[in-house]
Amino acid sequence: MDTEVRTAGHGSVYAMGIWLATVEYSFVSGAPGDVEAKIYVTNGERDLSRDSIFAEEMILELNDGRWGRMETLAGSASNGVYRVRIVGGLCAPSTRRTLQPGA
Repeated sequence: MDTEVRTAGHGSVYAMGIWLATVEYSFVSGAPGDVEAKIYVTNGERDLSRDSIFAEEMILELNDGRWGRMETLAGSASNGVYRVRIVGGLCAPSTRRTLQPGA
């Protein structure tokens, strides 16, 4: 029997260590390592599509510090809502240094 864990909260999207957007997320974690999320851009860059110049470098970082490389599956820059996959699942918080909004 599969157990679904639904989690929602706030996070940020980064690429190459630079803040791109603040997002609200909701994800379902089924099988280990298989994490898909729906994200909604609340501030910042709205184009997080597969065609974005940042597409290969995007990282989703949750408020608790967990993070993972983000791959856009579907969505639209016009409404800032996307379905994404966290490639390889979420990683534990690290000491990565990123540029924060307004820094």
